[in-house]
Amino acid sequence: VKHTKTGNPLVDSVAEHQPASSGIYMNYLNLPLDYGFHGAAVCLYQRTSGCYFAAIYAAVAIHFSGKMSRLVLICAPICSI
Repeated sequence: VKHTKTGNPLVDSVAEHQPASSGIYMNYLNLPLDYGFHGAAVCLYQRTSGCYFAAIYAAVAIHFSGKMSRLVLICAPICSI
């Protein structure tokens, strides 16, 4: 059996190591994800160091959660802010 992603059968068999789909964000972060867009708009008008931190945290969380579905959990704190 040829392994499609990495060539390692152990890594390919673990579901958390697969890239996250767009539906998983709506499933896990349902309502807070909707408010996250409003929070980003507020940060565009009130540019403080806290808003810059939130923007950098959001960018890093989105980037790494797209690589592995288990890392979608790191998007939860930024959605709650």
